[in-house]
Amino acid sequence: MDALSDFHRIGGATRPGERMKFDRLMDVAKMEVLPKRLRTMRQDALHALVLGLDSVLPEVLLPDRIILDRDALTIGGIRLVRESFSQVVIVGGGKATAGMCRSVIDVLGGQVPFSGAINVPYGQPVADWIRGVNPDAGVEVTFCSHPIPDEAGLGGVEKMLGRIAAAPQDALVLALISGGGSALMPLPAEGISLADKQATNRILLACGAAIDEINCIRKHLSRFKGGQLSVAAYPRRIFSLILSDVVGDDLQTIASGPTVPDTTTFHDAVEIVLKYAIDRLLPPSVLRRLNDGAAGRVPETPKPGLPAFTRTTNLIIGSAGSAAEVARQDLTRRGYQTEIFAADLHGEARAYGAELARRLADFWKGGGPAAFIATGEFTVTLRGSGKGGRNQEMLLGFLDELQRHPGLEANRLSWVVLSAAFDGIEGNSGAMGAIIDSSSLQRMQGLGINLRSHLERNDARAVFQSLGDLLVTGQTGTNVNDMTLILIDG
Repeated sequence: MDALSDFHRIGGATRPGERMKFDRLMDVAKMEVLPKRLRTMRQDALHALVLGLDSVLPEVLLPDRIILDRDALTIGGIRLVRESFSQVVIVGGGKATAGMCRSVIDVLGGQVPFSGAINVPYGQPVADWIRGVNPDAGVEVTFCSHPIPDEAGLGGVEKMLGRIAAAPQDALVLALISGGGSALMPLPAEGISLADKQATNRILLACGAAIDEINCIRKHLSRFKGGQLSVAAYPRRIFSLILSDVVGDDLQTIASGPTVPDTTTFHDAVEIVLKYAIDRLLPPSVLRRLNDGAAGRVPETPKPGLPAFTRTTNLIIGSAGSAAEVARQDLTRRGYQTEIFAADLHGEARAYGAELARRLADFWKGGGPAAFIATGEFTVTLRGSGKGGRNQEMLLGFLDELQRHPGLEANRLSWVVLSAAFDGIEGNSGAMGAIIDSSSLQRMQGLGINLRSHLERNDARAVFQSLGDLLVTGQTGTNVNDMTLILIDG
């Protein structure tokens, strides 16, 4: 039974055209030169990835969380009688926001007046459907850039605030927030130009900072993030439906928390700048604002206890944890002893890959086949100008360690390791990640690939493309962090 049949069996649904994307993934398992057992293990890992991915598509998650009947709109189990709001304003941004918006429009239909504005990445086809629904009073879609913000994104945020300001105070605001929202919803603070913000983003993405650290700085350079959307919407009631893409589902970090009170400070932001020694790289206006804020000369971001947050409800509708559980169930059905061993993968990608190679044999306790699942997000410190991403670099670091230490027990086991970003795009590679197995190093050596050279140039994509181990889907329409799968059959 194939992955999509399995998914329909457990109650899922797929979008038109999604079958082609998943077939493309499953083709990576069909490597005839490999032993049959390795091919089966690759297929099993990819099945689990597909099912986990399907389970967190917005159109799968939203129908159970927003329900309209004759008398009320129920959101996340909270019932709002129809007379308590005059209309719905839909705003938000992120890699999954277009699919979330489509699902909300499907629910509201012609029964509740709605309008709004959302920001989505360039190239999301579902957004074209949204633009065609009631174009005079519907939801305006702005295509914009990720991970570096652009002028279109700034204009889209201004449209969101304009739609909210024009709505009566009894309007209900639905904020559809997902990963990628920080870059897709830019609104620089006074004195900070968009060019300054773009330069800052590039510096932060290259320095190896964790996403919560990056977003701490972003919030303190913004007029929208860090709870400021809730302040702008007050006294209107706002429900924020959130698809989490961060370790621990920290609401403040997802898309820099536009509807969440911010407990970080300007002082924290300055400490992060000093930690990564980027103070001499940042634009002067950015450094000046952070220092002025730390000195109390610039007001802090909205903190807990403000009246605006009494009118805000934040609901996480899906996360990497829920996707990992679906993958676990699938691999268990396929005969693996399965364990979710981490929900907080982080740190330098290549360093984690090397560590995983050293301890891979510790996972397997003997007996039958075993599977281990983890979620999180690695970081990459850019050293070269190659093409790749955090998951690919982790896997290349893994293979590099095996090559440098042929005596490692992992070199005598049969294994498959898959690591992928659920949004379908990581780094500058155009791929979601890669899948490797206990034959990958030998195949690489047979092709004469200089692994170490590629690793030093952050050029993992070329390696995995040559091996046939690259995973490519294009944008998936969702985003819930990354998943790593380890399958071992000694």
